[in-house]
Amino acid sequence: MRQRRWMEILILLALPLAAFWLVHFKPLAQNGYLDPYIYTGYINNFQELFHRYGATYYGVRFGLILPAQLASAAFGPVGGYFAFRYVLVLAAGLSYWMFVKQRYGRAPAYALLCVLLTSPFL
Repeated sequence: MRQRRWMEILILLALPLAAFWLVHFKPLAQNGYLDPYIYTGYINNFQELFHRYGATYYGVRFGLILPAQLASAAFGPVGGYFAFRYVLVLAAGLSYWMFVKQRYGRAPAYALLCVLLTSPFL
């Protein structure tokens, strides 16, 4: 039972990494959109952009900017970007996984997690 639990944990931790590697996400090149550049600016140079733009439309996303700044400080700008996204995917994906596992079993839970990990929304 204990070995099964460790195997489950390892699979759940490895699935997001496999999805990031296999799907070839383009995280910063969102075609035609300005948002990724604004958020990257807030993450890497908050004071200047806040002074320039103030608490405008982007102000509603300040709750994600501070954790992204911490990840960027810990792992660098690119490593921090992916580390923060990894934590967000785990938080979202594992909550769905636990719900489906309790109600329908492991196989549907893994299938749902695989679908979620390849979804652009998540």
